[in-house]
Amino acid sequence: VEDIMGYHISRLYSPINSIKSIVQDFAEAHYTFDLASFYNNVLGLPWVDKENTDHDLVLLENLRDSSLDIENIPDDVLGLVLGVDQQLDRIEFSLLGISEKNLYVIDHRSIYSVDCTKIEAPAWNQLTAFSQINFKTVSGKPLKVLAGFVDSSNGNATNTVYRYCSSSKVFKPIKGGGSATNPLFKESRTAGHNLINLNVNLGKSNIRQLVNRAVSDDENSKEVQIHFSHTLPDDYFM
Repeated sequence: VEDIMGYHISRLYSPINSIKSIVQDFAEAHYTFDLASFYNNVLGLPWVDKENTDHDLVLLENLRDSSLDIENIPDDVLGLVLGVDQQLDRIEFSLLGISEKNLYVIDHRSIYSVDCTKIEAPAWNQLTAFSQINFKTVSGKPLKVLAGFVDSSNGNATNTVYRYCSSSKVFKPIKGGGSATNPLFKESRTAGHNLINLNVNLGKSNIRQLVNRAVSDDENSKEVQIHFSHTLPDDYFM
């Protein structure tokens, strides 16, 4: 477009807008993950999403901790959690250690079977066996898997996930959603099955903040820190 002049100005200069209304707009934009619109339309500024900027792969690879793995779980870990994703030819899962101030990504692996959309696939029994391992911290404190969350959003395997979780005291089916108002986890019931709805936007934001904190040079020792095992797959950070 030529011979057209454009202007932009912040609503802070507007006599018909109050600081209170702008603060309310910011709060709503932050809560609905729409800060771009707030910066563009309210402040009259370009939006640079620093939180979602991709990090250099070398920085991420340097986060691998050579002292952390499934045989060397830190003593401050209070319990373990499994996050499970079902694919056609495998069940893929991460083992996380939870403490008051740290989140440890201890292990990530795949269990392959011919067709994991079927409950008869051996991978499901192998997942159960893994969840029942008697884990220990480096000093010998016993640990167990407190909960496992299995993605049920694959329509071809939803009933299989429901069936598997219904026979377990540990595993629960989850389903992602993009609601801007829901908490990170919200229990619901679908087709007679208890289900946990995951707020995907909020979850991704939380993970991004943890990773940003991990690669930052700023002092943030009072906040929750994330740590990555050196045994994670080569393509884990890609």
